[in-house]
Amino acid sequence: MFSPASLIAIACSTWLLLQSSIVFAAEITVRKRDNAFAISGEMVSSDHQGWVIAVDGVGDLAVSAQSFVCVSGPCSDDQQSQAVAAIPPGSPLTTTWIGGSDIGTEALPRLIKAFAASLGASASLKIGADVKNLEYSLNGADGRLIGRINIERQGEAAGLSALAKDQADVVWARRPVFSDYGVVTPAPAAADVTAAYLRHPWAQDALTVLVSQENPVTSLSLDDIAKVFSGQIKDWSELGQPAGKINVYAPSSEMGAWDQFDSQVLKPRGVSLTDAAKRFVHATQWSDEVANDRHGIGVSPFAFVRKAKAISISRSCGLSSVASIFSAKAGEYPLVGQLYFYTAGKLKNPLAAALLSFVMSDKAQPVLKSAGLIDRDPETVGFNDQAGRIAVDSGMSARTESPALLSTLIKDTRAAQRLSLTFRFGSSTANLDARSVNDIGKLANFVTSKSSAARSVLLLGFADSVGSRESNAAVAGGRAARVHDALLKVVGTALPQGTNIVHSAYGALAPVSCNQTADERALNRRVEVWVR
Repeated sequence: MFSPASLIAIACSTWLLLQSSIVFAAEITVRKRDNAFAISGEMVSSDHQGWVIAVDGVGDLAVSAQSFVCVSGPCSDDQQSQAVAAIPPGSPLTTTWIGGSDIGTEALPRLIKAFAASLGASASLKIGADVKNLEYSLNGADGRLIGRINIERQGEAAGLSALAKDQADVVWARRPVFSDYGVVTPAPAAADVTAAYLRHPWAQDALTVLVSQENPVTSLSLDDIAKVFSGQIKDWSELGQPAGKINVYAPSSEMGAWDQFDSQVLKPRGVSLTDAAKRFVHATQWSDEVANDRHGIGVSPFAFVRKAKAISISRSCGLSSVASIFSAKAGEYPLVGQLYFYTAGKLKNPLAAALLSFVMSDKAQPVLKSAGLIDRDPETVGFNDQAGRIAVDSGMSARTESPALLSTLIKDTRAAQRLSLTFRFGSSTANLDARSVNDIGKLANFVTSKSSAARSVLLLGFADSVGSRESNAAVAGGRAARVHDALLKVVGTALPQGTNIVHSAYGALAPVSCNQTADERALNRRVEVWVR
């Protein structure tokens, strides 16, 4: 039986030894850990998260080492035999992590507790002299102190500055590191490595615009949101609502949530936050202040909606993007951002390395979901949650698409559930984009999972509105067939008995976005996955 300290050392050993990026021009086969299926192809690269494998007929597929094990090819089997010394009893380590308030208040405390439980230990919390700092002590079942984890919610800029001075092990941030943070680094290279830092993408998060439950507004366009936050629109009556001076609430400038909102909403429209805005450091204040103000408006991550009301993002054609984990995973919600951890090269602190390894693992995914983050597992929603866009479509595209085809779409999906995995394509092509190639592996996992009750998998191809009805139907059909072929290529003979996979085409029907801009049309060039 390993002690918690030994488990930390083993976890650290595995993490450190997988850090080096290696490239082979060799065939490799990896098998899913539950033996559901195997993937073979030419290994493009390998790092601490897994492999990128070029699969014939599919493309470059990212495969997680947490879900798969290498069975042939360049597997580096000797890695497990190499060990680092266990943490000596009586010499607990301390690791310091720094970043913004939202992640440091909700996600990281949950992850630390789950990490401790995975070691057979417990985590006790003490609030620091500065209330923005959380101090966790990890204690084994015998009461012995294993280590201390300091979570300092001082903001991303402060964290990166501390990292540069060797005063922090890990920093969490919402964007790639550039010099405008006050820490001079080159732009990240393709391999996610800068001269100063290693970057570890670990989850996604989404922001939502908040109003009070007493406010009747249910949706606003991004253009109107920008005008409100910049002070160009000052009264709710200008938005067709009961009159009242708009009070703007926002995260403080050093918080990553504000940086994301500013980058995605204000800066692209050439505006900045109004001087009249009330700004707060702590994530709970971002929503609580709005919840208590009928005329207030604010912005917050999904995890901190609390007693406020999240509104949808409306589009000019009558469609809207609901603030939900599903729409974020499906790529149909605009305010989604990547979350990163940064380290100053390879971690030398075994406790920090073990915690980072846990956070990046499949074991952490349920914890991320419970914290309101966007985990890697697919979501499902029923027909009623998607009926709104079909209803809008009945008046918007029925003039150009066959009403009979729309009836067929409703018949096919009424008793089914849509999976958040959505495959997207370039204009007039059936070539999968990079994210979609990776999602083929996720769909294969879902289809072959013992917990999946799907007996029919429907791959529904769609197009944007550019082109004739006939050409749209043809390209949509080609896209659905492409996903079908790629899925069968990965799953092979592991497809569960009785599971039926079919594909069909619906042209420009049931768009998930308007078709007025290039970005909007890109969302509509897709294959949806429905299961029943």
